[in-house]
Amino acid sequence: MINMILLPESQNTKTGNIIQSYSSSSSCPVSCPFKESGCYAKNTHTAKVWERADDESDKRFIGCQDDLADALTGALWMDKGDRKEILFRHNIAGDMAVVGTDKFDLANYLSIVSAIMTANYRLKVAGSSKHIKAFTYTHCDYSISDRDTMQLMKYYMLVNISCETVDEVATTKEYGLNAVLTSINPEEDIAALKAKGIPAVQCPAQTKGLTCKECRICSRDRESVVLFEVHGQSKGKARRVIQIKRA
Repeated sequence: MINMILLPESQNTKTGNIIQSYSSSSSCPVSCPFKESGCYAKNTHTAKVWERADDESDKRFIGCQDDLADALTGALWMDKGDRKEILFRHNIAGDMAVVGTDKFDLANYLSIVSAIMTANYRLKVAGSSKHIKAFTYTHCDYSISDRDTMQLMKYYMLVNISCETVDEVATTKEYGLNAVLTSINPEEDIAALKAKGIPAVQCPAQTKGLTCKECRICSRDRESVVLFEVHGQSKGKARRVIQIKRA
């Protein structure tokens, strides 16, 4: 398993109080278009947490599947809310690549899914109906086997494929996967996707002020594509990256 830190609780105003993780920066695919220019995760606050992902002395450090299962079990026990489904946003920063490549790390994905299943089972045996539903985003390249596994395990951990162009979204949807699109002009992209018969909606955190905990659309298997208007301290650089890629 790629190193990460796990936050059972959060004060993140965008996500709301949900379980969160930050994976080692080594988990980012080498060709991520934003890796060297425009990465939103390199803003001051996020970066300070992200740099701890490889620090084994951090009490939040997770280095193996058993550690993650134990931490998630604890997070479920800690939750005092009324909801039965507890959200887990894997990778506020980081991705799921085999180190030094662009390849989706299927073994790592399955390890995380197994930890989630273990935590859910422990709570069920104890008589609780609370369970974790995880979601994440990836810029990784994926194989047919990866794609099939994502489909099979999406009710435990849904993977959103990160796209920068309408054509990338169309291909992702043809494969039956869930897509998100980083956008310079959401209204124009929503119209372009509609012309291709693909429904789309801009992230409700950006349009309605909803938190991920309230919205949950990115954790759901869906037809709609979710658009994120470029954001963060490096949004100018991100905008240029998208413009170049689309050109």
